[in-house]
Amino acid sequence: NQAMALLAQVPKQEDASLQLAIAKLNLDAANFGRAEEALQQADSQIKPESPLMGEKEELMGLLHESLGQTSEAKRHFELSAKINPERPVPLRKLAEMGAKDQVWSEAAKWMERFLQTNPQQAGHYWAVLGDYWLAAEQVEPGSQALDTALRIDLYSYWGHLRMARVFEKNKDT
Repeated sequence: NQAMALLAQVPKQEDASLQLAIAKLNLDAANFGRAEEALQQADSQIKPESPLMGEKEELMGLLHESLGQTSEAKRHFELSAKINPERPVPLRKLAEMGAKDQVWSEAAKWMERFLQTNPQQAGHYWAVLGDYWLAAEQVEPGSQALDTALRIDLYSYWGHLRMARVFEKNKDT
């Protein structure tokens, strides 16, 4: 409550920025009802061309994902990625959703876009990309992604494990 009171006093460029901050705080605290209220208020205050629109859609996606509404979450993440292609969270979430649905080539394409945002632990995410391509039965891009993972992070457990599986499958001891 104190943090929200302080946020309300800070000068803001757009009215919706306060509501987005309140929504983030409530999402982090698992107060989903309050987060939804703040996002609805932000939605009524935000202009369609606003740079905050991508953030609002991302937060809506996170809210719906937390509530188990995956198709609605996916829709909001896709909107966020379309509005602001450099936002890493929607791209990673869409990759994870594609993998959960076992739509491997879609998961891989979202992960490739996520990797363009230069995330921390890039070696791990390159290994995950390799895993997605291998699951899609695309051995060449999968092996290349695993090679990249191991060049970036020599200690990438997932990269080594999946590369070993590729060698094992090819009977290359």
